[in-house]
Amino acid sequence: MSGTTIAVTGASGLLGQRLLPLLEAMPQVERIVGFDVREPTRRTRKLEFHCADIAGAEIEHLIGGPTWSCTSLPSRDASPTRR
Repeated sequence: MSGTTIAVTGASGLLGQRLLPLLEAMPQVERIVGFDVREPTRRTRKLEFHCADIAGAEIEHLIGGPTWSCTSLPSRDASPTRR
């Protein structure tokens, strides 16, 4: 069974830099593909970094194809969702 590949946009930013070590420590994460317009100050062993602006960019070939999912954090002004 192959491990999980995680794509991190904004890998050089505050949240990205805090997220990378957490993902690195997860045994089920095999590969981390990071994107940003500047080099990250901290790198991890599993990180494959690409200096790219993802706005309108074709990045499928960098993450291994179109079969991937994306999760984003809500913006500050997003209303909470009731279930």
